[in-house]
Amino acid sequence: MFARSHRVVAIDLAGHGTSGDSRERFTIAAFAADVAAVVAKEKLERIVLIGHSMGGPVVLAAAPPLAGKVALVVGVDNMQNVEQQWPEEQFRQMREAMARDFKATTDGFVRSMFPKDADQKLVASIAADMAAAPPRVAISAIEELRTFDEAQAIAAAGVPVVCINATMWPTRRGG
Repeated sequence: MFARSHRVVAIDLAGHGTSGDSRERFTIAAFAADVAAVVAKEKLERIVLIGHSMGGPVVLAAAPPLAGKVALVVGVDNMQNVEQQWPEEQFRQMREAMARDFKATTDGFVRSMFPKDADQKLVASIAADMAAAPPRVAISAIEELRTFDEAQAIAAAGVPVVCINATMWPTRRGG
């Protein structure tokens, strides 16, 4: 839809899909710098940054260095509750499970994000795609997400931030 009236540039973050995975760590800051590099290379002047899942924190982090170019940041399936902290024990258990059996842990985690009535072929496809990722990339990125301060990043974005979330995990409103 957007491509009919706007230029759309989709970014494949380092370590995801067919992009390189040669980094030692896969950080939100490095991903945000990649976004800024693409904006510069493509000579984009007025942009809306849209990030799905982990892409939400990435585009939030990319907004301040791109000040004057970014009109809006859109998070999709993320930032449901920016004050919520990932409990250390829960994170440790997830990280250990991923280190032991990345494929099975990721498959189960991905499937848990869908409602029971979701198209099971689609769910299986997404779960298989994510479980095929290099474990070191995913574990490094998850470590980054655990400590990323979404509330601070929203305040620093300097532009409006809009979140689009499913009813399964709705956006929590302040108050």
